Amino acid sequence: MNFTGKKYAARFRIEMSFSAEQIADMLGEYEQDRRTGMEVDAVAEEIYRYTSGYPYLVSAICKILDEDLPEERGFQDAGRTWSREGIAEAVKRLLRERMPLFDSLIRQIDEYPDMKQMLQAILFQGRQIAYNPDAKDIELATMFGYVVDRDGRVQIANRIFEMRLYNFFLSEAELTSAKMIVEAVV
Repeated sequence: MNFTGKKYAARFRIEMSFSAEQIADMLGEYEQDRRTGMEVDAVAEEIYRYTSGYPYLVSAICKILDEDLPEERGFQDAGRTWSREGIAEAVKRLLRERMPLFDSLIRQIDEYPDMKQMLQAILFQGRQIAYNPDAKDIELATMFGYVVDRDGRVQIANRIFEMRLYNFFLSEAELTSAKMIVEAVV
């Protein structure tokens, strides 16, 4: 760009997440094809509540709802599958799965111990950390999509990441504790 003879760098931003309305649009098309009886807007809001629109997570939940859950007892009825209860069950399953997204999350946490400490402080101590894109750990966590800037504070990007990280950190602490007990006995 050239304004009055000077060159300026233009900010380039692409929104990489879906809004609840965009999720509702996709679910609306699915509902027209499948006629599940779901309340499209309510289901879209619930999926958004867990994912904050993170495309991979939205897709993963919908895949479980469409392909896996209908074969389970209590979810054979499509209206029950595409409901709050169905979404909660899909999230539980998602959190128990190994997938490249979660593998990458854990690998990055192991590779960047200061970022790990920041995430632990947010999750376990309720620390309020000012969002500063110049801080290396905040910048890295933002770049990876694990945190976002909400009202000038660093927050975990979505509930699924929050739950996955919380479960990982708890398991890690339990294993460390168990090793210490075994070493003390031996």
